[in-house]
Amino acid sequence: LKYSKLTKASPDQQIMAIELSLRLPELLLQRVDRMTMAASVEARVPFLDEDVVRFCLQLSGRHRIRHGKGKWLLRQVARNRVPNFVLERKKMGFCGSAKTMIQTQVHQQMMVQLQSSAFFKDLLGTKVRNEFLKAAGDPSLLPSQSLWTLYNLAQWGDRWL
Repeated sequence: LKYSKLTKASPDQQIMAIELSLRLPELLLQRVDRMTMAASVEARVPFLDEDVVRFCLQLSGRHRIRHGKGKWLLRQVARNRVPNFVLERKKMGFCGSAKTMIQTQVHQQMMVQLQSSAFFKDLLGTKVRNEFLKAAGDPSLLPSQSLWTLYNLAQWGDRWL
């Protein structure tokens, strides 16, 4: 669907057109490309074949979603080819946890940033900052998500404030 035709399209067709033209190439496909290139792997996206996409865009809503579950027609086609536990499981994301992202080198860079951050020092005060840095020095004592969040906040504060 072209943007000029969106005013005549149903709400779900409008959403699909926007997703296909903006979110898919700018976010999702770019992430797949980066992740696979980083691992020297080539990915295929078979459901993005032009004929498949064109066919799916023409499907009525009842062929796409039933009983609150999306991809209804695809699930029916795959029913005797793919195990039920695969067809029925919840969607799973690609992103790892913050703990897996914070490896030794990144952890060291974060600690340097937090130790030198004027914003971080002003935000927490010297005593609390020092306690936090002591705990952050041993990643097992502090949830990595907290460290990751404060690191990003410190970078933002030092740059913009």
